[in-house]
Amino acid sequence: MWSDFVTSVFHVFLRLGLHELEPTPQLGQYFSSEEGYIHHHPPGLDRKLPFSDQYKYTEYDDYYSHLGATPVRQGSTGLPLDALIPFCSENGDATLAKADDAVAPVTLTKGDPFIFGNTTYSSLFINTNGGISFEEGVSQFIPNCHQSPVPIVTPFWADANTQNGGNITYRQSIDSATLAKVDAILQKGFPGQKTGLKWAFVMTMFDLPFVYAKPQTDSCPGLALRNTFQTVLARGTTESYIIFLYNKIQWTAGPTYTYGDGGDACTGTGGKHPPVAGFDAADGKTRFQLPTSCSHDAINIASTTNINLPGAWVFRVTSGPITPCDIQCLRNGDYLADPYDCTSYYQCSNGTPIKRVCPFYREPERLVFDPFKQVCVWKDKYACEPICIKN
Repeated sequence: MWSDFVTSVFHVFLRLGLHELEPTPQLGQYFSSEEGYIHHHPPGLDRKLPFSDQYKYTEYDDYYSHLGATPVRQGSTGLPLDALIPFCSENGDATLAKADDAVAPVTLTKGDPFIFGNTTYSSLFINTNGGISFEEGVSQFIPNCHQSPVPIVTPFWADANTQNGGNITYRQSIDSATLAKVDAILQKGFPGQKTGLKWAFVMTMFDLPFVYAKPQTDSCPGLALRNTFQTVLARGTTESYIIFLYNKIQWTAGPTYTYGDGGDACTGTGGKHPPVAGFDAADGKTRFQLPTSCSHDAINIASTTNINLPGAWVFRVTSGPITPCDIQCLRNGDYLADPYDCTSYYQCSNGTPIKRVCPFYREPERLVFDPFKQVCVWKDKYACEPICIKN
């Protein structure tokens, strides 16, 4: 079992000061705090056998692999970097120390707890292989495509190693600029619904390389292949939300020698355990996997969406997985946009959504529903586009 594997491996606790106070501008360093430690497997117990010519990361390598070598054309792209929630130390982020298969505890100190499948959480664990878990950290490097014994949120669970480059940064934010940008994304999925955001926890996996990537050459992209994506947990007045934002995905699996099932050291693809993308509250109910999850097609995930915005996925997760394509009434009297048709909407009555159609303004064209004004309007008054696209 996954939990047996996690608990059976000895952890070394290194006092690296996981920031509760203020990050230093230099990556991988922290001010000390009471719960400031990062856990990881000691090298002697690690199951991954390195190449004899294992590449050693230096800060220059990031520069070279992105600016001085053959451009990487593999994988998928989604949102541009400036469309992500602002990150890095200048935006108040803490930065995890460079580590492989590590977990780091974080306490949510600003406001009400996060509600995930009817359970509240005031702390979480950052997992360097791509996700956030609750109750306990998950250092497992092989993705688990089955029901999880631990509540977990993971937009891209795959075997990364920040010792070879990239950063993992995070913050819990209550500032109006961050919340406004998060709410704008939520409004793209749930237009007109008052979220009343209280805080957002933003974790950014920036330029992550895969474990045991070979140095880049003209015939081997290797270390130049990087993944960049964000996980956002947001707490509103009554509801909690999960947002996945993808900038680029260029690899899916690194070599894993102990089990003989790893990916290619040059392409970062292949292997028997493709990435997991989704979330599981471990309650037998609140579980969702993106369409490309647990398949080699996960390399295309950055171009997918459930809000008609490639690279963005939005969910409401308070009591179960609600996607923007689901019609669910929160309050009687609400009017909800039809996610598939701009000329219709739903009226909530006794908890039941009743479909309505906007009137014609001249045949055969109808008015469109404006979910913010809660009325049907002329097309030039509201630039409507469907939230979801029928397959």
